[in-house]
Amino acid sequence: MDRAIERYIIVEGRGRVEVPDFPAADVGPGDVVIIPAETRQRITHAGMVDLIFYRGCTRRFQAADYRSLKVSALEHSAHACR
Repeated sequence: MDRAIERYIIVEGRGRVEVPDFPAADVGPGDVVIIPAETRQRITHAGMVDLIFYRGCTRRFQAADYRSLKVSALEHSAHACR
């Protein structure tokens, strides 16, 4: 399945974007981040005011496109017990 190419358009605040194969980057108002399809990414707040950004997708985003990389506390405890 083709997954969506994502774009973050930073409107306000400061953040830090992490995308594999690229150095982590500090972003601010006016910056645009392009995230290739099938690529993990993370954006974190890094300033004193709220980080506000728009997220757009090329190929309409569908719920099936989302994959959480976080392990829930329940999953973590189940793995720890094995």
